[in-house]
Amino acid sequence: MKHNIRKMLVTGMISGLLSLSAVSAVYAANGWKESNGTWTYLDDNGQLHKSWLPSSNGYYYMDLSTGVMVTGWKKIDSKWYYFKSNGIMATGWFKVDNDWYYTLSSGNLVQNSWLKSDSNYFYLKGTGVMAKGWRQMDGAWYYFKPDGRAAFGWTKIGDKTYYFSSSAKMYTSWNQIDGIYYYFNADGSMKTGWINDGTHKFYMEEAEGENHGKMIFGLKKISGASYYFNEKGHMITGWLQSNGKYYYFDADGKMVTGKSINIEGKEYTFDANGVCTNLSGTPSSVTNAISETKKSDGKSSTAAPTAAANEAPTVAPGAKIESSSSPSTSAAQTSAEAKPGSKETTAPASPVDEAKAKNNKEEAKSPADESKKNAQSSSSSKDEVGLKPGEISGPK
Repeated sequence: MKHNIRKMLVTGMISGLLSLSAVSAVYAANGWKESNGTWTYLDDNGQLHKSWLPSSNGYYYMDLSTGVMVTGWKKIDSKWYYFKSNGIMATGWFKVDNDWYYTLSSGNLVQNSWLKSDSNYFYLKGTGVMAKGWRQMDGAWYYFKPDGRAAFGWTKIGDKTYYFSSSAKMYTSWNQIDGIYYYFNADGSMKTGWINDGTHKFYMEEAEGENHGKMIFGLKKISGASYYFNEKGHMITGWLQSNGKYYYFDADGKMVTGKSINIEGKEYTFDANGVCTNLSGTPSSVTNAISETKKSDGKSSTAAPTAAANEAPTVAPGAKIESSSSPSTSAAQTSAEAKPGSKETTAPASPVDEAKAKNNKEEAKSPADESKKNAQSSSSSKDEVGLKPGEISGPK
């Protein structure tokens, strides 16, 4: 009897040890496995994991056919994703080769869209690449700085000066900025010097400084000669009255000084300052000088001198700036390509084992599911996709 009891106890102990060994073998078999430079993941039941694999560090994607961890670019359900060299899905800004891209918290690549990040605007092209340099869209030209930020207001590019509106569009032709008229060539560069619209002549300040490019009013000395521009900025010819004194400007607009000339059959003499010294009465046609206040502020309350503002450019702006730097984290190409970019060639690092704790029993099966449950991550909480410059709501 005792012998039988002892035999039963021994048999039970052996069975228990065998069962424990089997369980240990199952647990030892799950988790990350590396083979010939590729990674796979076994669930708790020992099955090869496929599709999305969530972890505390982010999402992995295991190929649906082979179960191999994906790195680089991957199109899933018609949307592009990028997986870093360690397999983690990229979100926010990331760089591949020399190009910057942006993905939402769900991992979706932003393409053909504006992106507002904090107070800055960026544009992601059809390939997903962040735009830099000149770009033509919606019938207008835009300029994106080397770090990808859209240019607004006065912008110096190379040796030329441009102005971009609150919607980031490049100005051309006549434009009034802060009450002052400027002229921008067809390529968007600010015009200085003489402008002849076929009817009137204007002069835009050439000298560097705070008045650079402004339309001139009043008396102006240019290349040794004195000219006068009325309240509309038009160069005048003929008689000018200022403070009870009379001056005369010839057919080229130059003020007559230090000599006598014949005007409508009568001889008039002008001193070194241009004042007529022998005028009797009032000339039949005379321009009255504008006020000193008008001359000093340079502002005009009149309509634009000629063409309407923002006339479409007839030639492309200047050459692109090729240098690049990271976006503040905080010739045009519009067609989308089949593949966003090239893969990184860096060998993947070992994935973190925390993914083991969040296997296919997780409630959220993909990043899109997770984004429905939670607010956007801090990397993109201040970012708005589809919101164009000048708009106050989005996305479109």
